[in-house]
Amino acid sequence: MGMEEYIDTIELKQMKEQIAILNSKLDAEVVVNEKLLRKVIKNKVSGMNRYVGIMNSLALLLIPFFVWSCPYLGISWWFCSVFCLFLFIAVMHGYFTHKRLRTNDLMSEDLLVVARKLMEIKSLYLVSIKKKLANTQLKSEIREDLSLTKEKVSNMLMKLLDVKLVRLVRNN
Repeated sequence: MGMEEYIDTIELKQMKEQIAILNSKLDAEVVVNEKLLRKVIKNKVSGMNRYVGIMNSLALLLIPFFVWSCPYLGISWWFCSVFCLFLFIAVMHGYFTHKRLRTNDLMSEDLLVVARKLMEIKSLYLVSIKKKLANTQLKSEIREDLSLTKEKVSNMLMKLLDVKLVRLVRNN
């Protein structure tokens, strides 16, 4: 074995060692990124769960208060019972929607499964928001149509009054 071959093998060994070091650093970087990602997800999910828990608690406290105050405020029992039923349905929807998002479970699951769960929850909220926006847009379009109709009717009435006034002036 010549001197050049010996130098080539030493360089090859050094390059292999450097690649191994770079791979270990890269693996450590991925672990750190995954840990940071899990920490961010945990913070966001715990915030969402806390918010839903507070809203559900307030709604559950509101139901007996509303039942108690209905007779004093003169509100009908039908309205009171329907309102309480809607509040209860909203509480159950919030509970069962966020039941899948327990932070301890999310920390042990695969990140793709966690992302899929979060996207499902997000799509549920986006659907309800889109429905609300569409409903609001429809209401505004109806208002615009009504105002345009009122304007057209008032213009037609003004023209009819003008024609009648002209006829009255001609006849007198």
